[in-house]
Amino acid sequence: DWIGGVPHVRIPLLGTTIGFGTDPVSRRFGARIFDAGDVGHSDYLEPGSAALVSMGRIVEGRDA
Repeated sequence: DWIGGVPHVRIPLLGTTIGFGTDPVSRRFGARIFDAGDVGHSDYLEPGSAALVSMGRIVEGRDA
């Protein structure tokens, strides 16, 4: 997934700010990491995928 290679920085530009800021899967952001497998964005909800299993556990109130 190419988006993982985009730097997480914010840059002031012409009266606004552009960029991604803090990485949303970092501890600094406050994320709780769960197994999503080694797939791309389009595959997260594939039946039996690691990401779908993890999300199901989270919805059930269990640890992913």
